[in-house]
Amino acid sequence: GALTMGFSYDNNEKKLEQGWKMLASRDDADSWDIDENTFMYHPERNVFLWRSASGCSCLDGEYGEEEYPTLDAIEVELMKNADDKYCKPPLKAAEELIKEAREAYGKICRGV
Repeated sequence: GALTMGFSYDNNEKKLEQGWKMLASRDDADSWDIDENTFMYHPERNVFLWRSASGCSCLDGEYGEEEYPTLDAIEVELMKNADDKYCKPPLKAAEELIKEAREAYGKICRGV
């Protein structure tokens, strides 16, 4: 089914201030657009966050975001090509994002 994401107007910097750790982020859009997917992790709450923004770069950012218990759960959702307003990254980009997120999460777990 379609991804049921909540909405947030917090940019990524605001999220970091709230205790989230950046795992991976990429923007696959052309210079004037935003097509960004970001994964974050909250160590105190032990929860993962997938944030997605799509549209014109003049937009100050309405982010779709959804919390997940694991990176595996995000990966399952990413690989499904759900037809929703939040653009999924291309398959290769999605695989790279997940790989990058797993590596970053591993470092956080090891306290690096």
